[in-house]
Amino acid sequence: MLNANLQEANLYAAKLQKANLYAAKLQKADLSKAKLQDARLYRANLHGASLCETQLQKARLYRANFQQAILDAANLHNASLLVTNLQQSYLEEANLKKAILFKADLSEADLSEADLQQARLSRTNLQ
Repeated sequence: MLNANLQEANLYAAKLQKANLYAAKLQKADLSKAKLQDARLYRANLHGASLCETQLQKARLYRANFQQAILDAANLHNASLLVTNLQQSYLEEANLKKAILFKADLSEADLSEADLQQARLSRTNLQ
C-alpha cells in the first residue's frame, strides 16, 4: 500500500503484519490494538494517530512522523525508529526494549513508565 491515503481510518485491531505502508497518510487514524509486527512504515505520516496497545515488534519506522500520536502500552520491542519524529507523542508504558532510536526526536514526549531497556538512543533528542 504505497502512498495509501488512510487519514482518520478506523483500523482498530487490523492485522497488518509485514505490511508495506511506505509514505502512507495515516493522520488521526485509529490503529489501536493493530498487529503491525515486521511492518515497514518508511516516511509514513501518523500525526495524531492512536496506536494504543499496538503490536509493532521489529517494525521499521524510518523517517515516520508520530508527532502527537498516542502509543500508550504499544509494543515496539526491537523496532527501528531511525530519524523518526515522536515530538509530543504519548508513550506511557510502551515497550521500547532493544528499539533503535537513532536520531529520533522525542522532545516533549511522555515516556512515563516506558521500558527502554537496551534501547539504542544515539543522537536522539530527549529534551
